[in-house]
Amino acid sequence: MLPADEDARAAVFDWCRLLADPGGLGWYRRLQAVALGMAQQAGGFPQPVAQYLAAKYGYDEQQAGGYEGEVISRLAQLAQQLRQQQARGVPYLCGDSLSAADIYSACFLAYLKPLDESLCAMNPVVRKVFESLTPGVAAALDNVIVGHRDYIYRHYLQLPVQL
Repeated sequence: MLPADEDARAAVFDWCRLLADPGGLGWYRRLQAVALGMAQQAGGFPQPVAQYLAAKYGYDEQQAGGYEGEVISRLAQLAQQLRQQQARGVPYLCGDSLSAADIYSACFLAYLKPLDESLCAMNPVVRKVFESLTPGVAAALDNVIVGHRDYIYRHYLQLPVQL
């Protein structure tokens, strides 16, 4: 899951951070849903869940308006990288073979576009939150990202997902 080459390995870690670390795609997507829930707006977690997650993940009301832009920015980076890789004839996020970054990318996409219920059953309340996208995020969720997710699941991960 990690390339032997030092530079390639560093690139995998960089992509994993962009997806999963505090300040990554998953982090900001969760905070976006918390912010919507705190404001009792569509697409947010129910308010008790939003309050719990807000305390746990550092929600800041003053920064809440910027969470969407952070999600959009990371989606744009992901789409650009995948397009560059595809132009090279490579179906992976970085390098020439499957890496941890591909698995992270495929799995973190559940926050934005969960797999069909038949492939990944989940709590209906959570599914509704994950499937509710603002127009800006929906526009940034490029088909190349969804296609990559589908490719990784189809070829490397077990379906249906057992949660």
